[in-house]
Amino acid sequence: MKEVSAKLRGWIELVRPPNLFTIPGDILAGALLSGIALIQWPSLIITIICSLFLYVSGLILNDYFDRENDKQERPNRPIPSGRVKAHSALFASGVLFVFAGLAVFFLNGSIFTLPVVFTVIILIITYNGFARRVPIFGFIVMGLCRGFNLLLGASIGTGTFTPIVIGAAGLETIYIIILTAVAFNEIKLKNVKLIEHLIRGLIFLQIFFVCVAMLKNGGNPVKYFIVIFTMAVLFYVSKLFAKKYYGS
Repeated sequence: MKEVSAKLRGWIELVRPPNLFTIPGDILAGALLSGIALIQWPSLIITIICSLFLYVSGLILNDYFDRENDKQERPNRPIPSGRVKAHSALFASGVLFVFAGLAVFFLNGSIFTLPVVFTVIILIITYNGFARRVPIFGFIVMGLCRGFNLLLGASIGTGTFTPIVIGAAGLETIYIIILTAVAFNEIKLKNVKLIEHLIRGLIFLQIFFVCVAMLKNGGNPVKYFIVIFTMAVLFYVSKLFAKKYYGS
């Protein structure tokens, strides 16, 4: 029983639960900025699931490629500690990529949805494969991952990437570039708490995008307030998980 519990916790550590709560906001903000219709909300849910599959796959892949370095610097991580087998992690990552790709075919999206999904997959593999070892290039690739994630949400709206949508994606890309650069230096100082605060701070940026969408598109404000409330709940839950898993 203890062995099963240890393995389960290993998988949970791989996917970094507090970070997952920042993902739905990208899709919600992108969709609202592009003017999503109420009839498309079922597709919005599928898109969020697709986005989570992509993100979790990237997190697992990150630990897979870091496994040799972690043996020396972080031997308690799931893979070097033996709680998660390296081949199992790689297989899980691949399966999640496939599921994300398949989910696209159930979407009522635009002609841009599939290309955006595959672009995100390429960016994730590029980042984990080699880009993260090249500081500035790695920061940019990571930023683009989240910027395109917002575009994924926008692709199921009207299917047009307006200047406001592109601007929001660009702003989030810059935020993540800065966050990744800070994290690159703070990890050396073992200041995990600052990094976690910056990650959760992304939700505030997403709420700002939703407010912009409300001013831009008008209409019934109820759906915007529901989304903002949802994001606030996600922020709170992320904070609770951070205290449990990281003590921050």
